[in-house]
Amino acid sequence: MDSVAFSKIQKALAEPNRMEIIELVRELNTGGGIICSTVLERTGVSQSTFSHHVSELADAGLITGVKNGRTMLLSVNQQLITEYLEELKRKISDKK
Repeated sequence: MDSVAFSKIQKALAEPNRMEIIELVRELNTGGGIICSTVLERTGVSQSTFSHHVSELADAGLITGVKNGRTMLLSVNQQLITEYLEELKRKISDKK
């Protein structure tokens, strides 16, 4: 993982509302994605703020969205999260 992608993920995860959103997407998704409005209803943010946070998470690659008619289904990009955690561990672990 390059440093730009790593930094983008860190920035996205540093915002508490984004962490809440990604946790909700992971928790509520029973397979195939979770409808945006279902996640929005569980947060305490406005629709425009929610859209901004989802956009930031998607831009960092942490969540993906698939259009299903008029709705958007969100999923967590577990592979990228695993890569990020491995890179974080590599960067901060004791290398003795």
